[in-house]
Amino acid sequence: MRLSRELYETFLSQIYNIPVSQNYYPMNFISFTETTSLLQQKLVDRFEVDPVLQVWSGISISNNEIRERIITLYLKNGTKYLVKAIYNPTTHQIFQS
Repeated sequence: MRLSRELYETFLSQIYNIPVSQNYYPMNFISFTETTSLLQQKLVDRFEVDPVLQVWSGISISNNEIRERIITLYLKNGTKYLVKAIYNPTTHQIFQS
């Protein structure tokens, strides 16, 4: 599989701890505060951790499964957002990072 230039540059920036250009993000991020508001208003239909997007979450230095991830939020009106948060795969919960 051939990596696109954007994914390659993102990968290298993560290795060398250089900030990633937000032009490469696949869609707009929202803050965890905005995410909490959407969840409280029961506007979120579901959320998932898409493995393809995890290149933007950074490289984890621990083997702990509970770590920062890019979460895709699917709203009931069809809108999608991304949020960077701590994800617990056992409880399927997200927390502020």
